[in-house]
Amino acid sequence: MNNERVDLIERFRFLHTPQLLDVLRSEPLSGLARQVATEELRRRGLDADGAALPHGPHGPDPAAQSGQDFVTVAKYFLPMDAHIVCGCLAAAGVAATVADAHLLQTDSLLTPALGGVRILVPADQLQRAHAVIDAFNRGEFQLEDDIDVGPA
Repeated sequence: MNNERVDLIERFRFLHTPQLLDVLRSEPLSGLARQVATEELRRRGLDADGAALPHGPHGPDPAAQSGQDFVTVAKYFLPMDAHIVCGCLAAAGVAATVADAHLLQTDSLLTPALGGVRILVPADQLQRAHAVIDAFNRGEFQLEDDIDVGPA
């Protein structure tokens, strides 16, 4: 990624949405700057006019559109663990969602009663989800201790 693009990403990321919309509408922008600003709006779930996208910032949810049933693929006692695994599933293209996390964060004494935080996936993606979770449990997504993840 070139330095100009990185600088633009950093500049636009820290603007409040109204400021970003003003920049996009009023300032003469290069093609790259316009593209980066539009990408930042999409990341926030908005189009270039500031209207909410009908499907959210990450694109349409294919499972929601097709009316598929969701099934529980895993349960975790800690909501953070469930969110980490859900992120790995999403990165692998599985339409996963976390259920009950807010309830258990509100009252952690309910955790044993509910069996933990559930990760739900569309029934037709269950096999792929199990494969991703198995890879996660084997440590295939683990980062090395000395990895450079960028500026702090």
